[in-house]
Amino acid sequence: SNNNISSNRLSGYLQNSWDFYHPKNTMSVTVGARFNYWTYNQQFLVSPRAAFSIKPDWEKDILFRFAAGLYYQPPFYKELRRPDGSLNPNIRAQSSIHFVAGSDYNFIAWDRPFKLTSEVYYKHMDDLIPFIVENVRIIYSGENSSRGYAAGLDMKLNGEFVQGVESWMSVSVMQTNEILRDNFYNNYFSQNPDATENVWIPRPTDQRVTVNIFFQDYMPMLPNFKMNMNLGFGTGLPVYYPNSSHHTVITRTPPYRRVDIGFAYE
Repeated sequence: SNNNISSNRLSGYLQNSWDFYHPKNTMSVTVGARFNYWTYNQQFLVSPRAAFSIKPDWEKDILFRFAAGLYYQPPFYKELRRPDGSLNPNIRAQSSIHFVAGSDYNFIAWDRPFKLTSEVYYKHMDDLIPFIVENVRIIYSGENSSRGYAAGLDMKLNGEFVQGVESWMSVSVMQTNEILRDNFYNNYFSQNPDATENVWIPRPTDQRVTVNIFFQDYMPMLPNFKMNMNLGFGTGLPVYYPNSSHHTVITRTPPYRRVDIGFAYE
C-alpha cells in the first residue's frame, strides 16, 4: 500500500479542585473535562470526569475515593489501518465510561509504616477497534466493530517489611470481554468464517489474575549492600487456533512466571 496522511490535532483540558474541611471529615472534589479535535476524521470529543475523596475522622487512617468519567482514545495510525493496508477515513475514537471506587489505608505494623491501596472498577467500552496478536505483531481491524467491558479489582500493600527499605506486593483480578459486530477475527483466522455477532468473547488482554512481589533487604553488618527480588505471575492469555471459528475454539497460554534478583552497593 501507499498511504499519505496530513492532519492536525487540537486538544486541551479544564480542571478545578475544591477541598472542604469539616470537624469530622475532610473532603476533596475534582471536576474536569478534556476536549480533542482531529481533522482526519473531523470528530470533536468532550470527555467530562469527576473524582471525590473523603477522609473520615476515625482512629484508623483511611481515605475513600470515588471517580467516574467518559474517556475517549483517538486512534493512532496502526488502528485506522485495515489488514489489507487501506486506511479508514471514517474511524472514530474508542470510548469508555469508567466507574472506580477505592481506598487508601495507612497503618503501623511491627513499629513500621504500611499502606494498603485497593480499587474496584467497571468500564463500559464502545466503538472498539478489535485486534489480534500474531506472534509479536499486533494487527488491527481498522473498524469500530465491537463493544465490551472490563471489570476488576486491584490491591497493593507496600511498606517496610525490612526496616529502612520499602517493599510491596500487588494482586489484580480482571475480566474483559467484547461482542463483535463483524467477522474480523474469523475472516483472518478461518477459511470459512462463521457468524460471531452477539457472542461474548475474551479480548486479547483478558489476563484474569496477576501477582507481583518486590522485596528488598540488606546485610545488617553492611547496610550499603542491598538485594532486591521481583516475582511476577500472571494467568494465561487467550489463544485462537487458525482455520477454526474464533468464538468456539479458545484456549489460553500457560501461566506467565518470572523471577528477577539484583544486588546493589552504594
